Amino acid sequence: MNGHQRGSAEPPDPLAVRLRAEQLELLRRYGEIRPTEVGQVLVREGDRGYDFIVLLSGAVTVVHHQAGVERVLATGRPGQFVGELSILTGERLLGTAIVSEPGSVLVVPVDRLRALLGRDQALAELILETALHRRRWLSEARAGLRILGSRQSSDTRRLREFADRNRLPYVWVDPEAEPAPADRILGHHGLGRADTPLVVIPGAEVLRNPSNIELARAAGVGSGPVARKSYDVGVIGAGPAGLAASVYGASEGLATVAVDGLGVGGQIGTTSRIENYLGFPVGVTGTEFADRAFIQALRFGVTLLVPCTATGLSGNREGYVLRLDTGDRVTVRRPAKHGSRNSIIESFDRASAFERYDCNSHRCVPILIKARHQLAIRRDGRRCRCLVSQLHRLAASRGNSPHVATFTDRRVNNPATVG
Repeated sequence: MNGHQRGSAEPPDPLAVRLRAEQLELLRRYGEIRPTEVGQVLVREGDRGYDFIVLLSGAVTVVHHQAGVERVLATGRPGQFVGELSILTGERLLGTAIVSEPGSVLVVPVDRLRALLGRDQALAELILETALHRRRWLSEARAGLRILGSRQSSDTRRLREFADRNRLPYVWVDPEAEPAPADRILGHHGLGRADTPLVVIPGAEVLRNPSNIELARAAGVGSGPVARKSYDVGVIGAGPAGLAASVYGASEGLATVAVDGLGVGGQIGTTSRIENYLGFPVGVTGTEFADRAFIQALRFGVTLLVPCTATGLSGNREGYVLRLDTGDRVTVRRPAKHGSRNSIIESFDRASAFERYDCNSHRCVPILIKARHQLAIRRDGRRCRCLVSQLHRLAASRGNSPHVATFTDRRVNNPATVG
């Protein structure tokens, strides 16, 4: 697709990326070729969930609507695919793709695409990186949500933070600083300044001072637990440590679910630059680090429950049950035998402990870390004692004094710790 020009410091224009002939041939095995005609809408603003669409011939125009005004964002040509990160996240679409020249498209169901991305690294890198760059480009092109509210409003700041943490493209309009555009948007929707703060979602509804959960559900951020599904690994906290645990588990074929109360990436996403993280010799911005971890989790099929908070943990015949503040319950299967890798992890500022242990043992031991430095670890002989010692040393170096309890499949020693 050809769109706005990008600066020389940016990566190659993601709107112009084309799939190679061998990649198209591979995708054909998983999809269906369909003819197109002028005026046909392939995807529409406000839709949630759509197939992966590759242009084989003809052309497509992508447009964006805001306050009754249509704006052309880009034009797609053969070899390019339609869409951005919402292909995999299931979020609401922020643009409408209309066929401008007749031809044909290749349509691949998203579940088949996910399976293919898990097997073909080169294809996964191309599609995921392009999708992520297109999401960033939407923000630069001022396409996406509109958040209207005063800079003095704490709710306006809360909504902006939530959008930033969850990679939602948006434009902030302060009615006090930009009265003309604010009044135009408000007038189009029959609202006034007294109705702010509010969020306008293209092709969907207008939300008046929504909670984070209401905004997430309206925008399609995160997902709910899959009905009647049990997971192998449950991770509470989607910061760097939580994402690492999620990716490790999912990449080994384990059904993995991650829960976070705000967004994926944690506070590292707000860090200007990280200079001392292994594998990045020239440093990396917090946003880029969080984005890369996020798309890794998407590639391996981690179920992301955002925003919601784990409020309790209990056990049943199947395994462990996480209770969420949304009223949902998530079941993490009980290990079929001693030493299997099922685990429930709550991560908060303990990345080094998890990662060091994973590197030494090459496998996960079920561990639960509760707030206020209370920990519970599944007993596993020498490995358990080793991990307990590591956690104590880490906590002592930071002036903390955690309470550690061990548990087996049948009972918890000092169950008050687990709560």
